[in-house]
Amino acid sequence: MVKLQNNKYFAGKFDGDQFKKYRYWFLGDFFEDGHPCKTDKVEVGYLKFRKGDFRPAHYHEKKMEVTIMFKGKMKNIVNGKEVIISSGEFLYVESKNVVSHEFLEDSEIITIHAPGILGDKVLVDDKNS
Repeated sequence: MVKLQNNKYFAGKFDGDQFKKYRYWFLGDFFEDGHPCKTDKVEVGYLKFRKGDFRPAHYHEKKMEVTIMFKGKMKNIVNGKEVIISSGEFLYVESKNVVSHEFLEDSEIITIHAPGILGDKVLVDDKNS
């Protein structure tokens, strides 16, 4: 039997102080070289938002985005169409789709981007989206 390993693993508290400087993203290419959470395969973050917080219209050139709502409620505008998700629901957005997010309640989410590509997010002028 062949046992494969690359000795790259990490366990931690995803909302702990160790990830505060990364805005609570705990996997991704934005970590320093040598950090066990540095990867270009995926970005994963545990994020908290207050009611009224807003993320402006944007799209990703190559990566997809999944938002998993653990607590709260958010309104998303995807290519001009309103999509509301609440606790226990998720939203999947493929690359090159314009999306904005407005939090209707205090919220806790997990966001996943794949692959992990620095600089892939493109902000869009709301008047043109």
